[in-house]
Amino acid sequence: MPSGKEMTVAALGRSICVTQEANAACDDAAQAASGELFGARPVACGSYWIFGVVPDGVTQVQIDQGSDGLADVSLPVVDNVYEGTIGAEASTAIGVDSSGAAQFKTAIPVDYYAETNEACN
Repeated sequence: MPSGKEMTVAALGRSICVTQEANAACDDAAQAASGELFGARPVACGSYWIFGVVPDGVTQVQIDQGSDGLADVSLPVVDNVYEGTIGAEASTAIGVDSSGAAQFKTAIPVDYYAETNEACN
């Protein structure tokens, strides 16, 4: 992991799972190849720690937390895994390669999870 945390990525049948301590996300290989294999957990009322698996060639995941199409947060990719802390707003993850070309774009609906975040209640 970019932060030095230990994370396990494993293929289980046709699925790929990524785990870090008590956090886990699993989906089929096609979802992982399109950048849609990710997980999130609240760190505080207004922020979430996110992690995910990206396809080969992606060197950075840019997080757009607005509607302007610009990256508000840039997360490095190490061994096809990214992680970082983002705000509790609906976000879009954009995986880019070393030339800056977008390889995938996917929604990260942390605003949905904020409604059930005990830290906010």
